[in-house]
Amino acid sequence: MRYAHCKERKLDIKIFSQIINTYKKLNISANIKNIMSVGIKICFVLTLFAAFILSLYITCNPSIILYVIGSNLFKSSTTFMAIFFIFGIAFNTIKGELC
Repeated sequence: MRYAHCKERKLDIKIFSQIINTYKKLNISANIKNIMSVGIKICFVLTLFAAFILSLYITCNPSIILYVIGSNLFKSSTTFMAIFFIFGIAFNTIKGELC
């Protein structure tokens, strides 16, 4: 039982590497890939900013406004990150079928 967490960690790394390899094999066009990467980077920065706001809520004077702003920003930025990724793949598929 001492090394049970090591197997779980290796499994997580294996799954993550499979996702990255699948993303590289998609052959997404350069324009769509550029839009996807910029959108995902912006959403990641917003997610970090939301985490900062939520950490302020925990460490400083707890205000419900900080919590609501931080949690809503976190939810919306992670949702938009997934949307950029999924719609990028969808647009690439549609573009491939039309051409």
